[in-house]
Amino acid sequence: MIWLFANMISALVMISVWSAVNNPGLIGGYQKSELITYYILSLFLSWIVLWFPFNKITHEIQEGQIGLKIMVKPISFYVLYFFQEIGWHVISSLVGLVTSLFLFISFKDQIYLSLTFFKIFLLLPATTMAILLTYTMSVNMALLAFWFTQVGAIESFFWVGRSFLGGTAIPISFLPDWITNVVILLPFRYMFSFPLEIVFGKVNFQQIVIGLVISVIWYVILYLLYRWLWKKGCQAYSSYGH
Repeated sequence: MIWLFANMISALVMISVWSAVNNPGLIGGYQKSELITYYILSLFLSWIVLWFPFNKITHEIQEGQIGLKIMVKPISFYVLYFFQEIGWHVISSLVGLVTSLFLFISFKDQIYLSLTFFKIFLLLPATTMAILLTYTMSVNMALLAFWFTQVGAIESFFWVGRSFLGGTAIPISFLPDWITNVVILLPFRYMFSFPLEIVFGKVNFQQIVIGLVISVIWYVILYLLYRWLWKKGCQAYSSYGH
């Protein structure tokens, strides 16, 4: 409940800011009504794509639970936590839908949303890649607990990257061009901003295809990194108990 209210307050603050702006033109490539809609959809999207088992995995590694839970059993570490996240997101997606609908109704006179079947079709792979990238990045960061006792700073790096380079805090079109040219090559954009850019028609079909290709490339890189970290982590791991 605390997480729910915190997310809603954050969204309401940004919606209130843009509601107070008196500018009939484009702001960072978005109409005022699109920006208000952007933050409502951001709230919903966060509940869908934020597959982030970092804290759970870190805790189990540091407490020695990972040895008996995974290492001595013929099951995949990656798949196990993936399905645990599915269980959580069945509920979280419903919560996100209800809260977003509440905001849509509350600000219905200031909303602009144009969805077509083609956009929805393209959203499916983009959202799927956002989930896979976020999940795999989270797992990789958590696996560093095999070697480090404090990994909180690594998690903070992720949140900063996702907020300012991934489109959570502001749309990436607000960034200077030279930063945007770098951002489109980094994974953070494809963890959050890219599906929203499709919804608002800020990317054409060619850019969408390129974006999906970059997403897949990053996923392959992150997954191969996971395989390497897991292998080396199992070799370095030791625990003591009764």
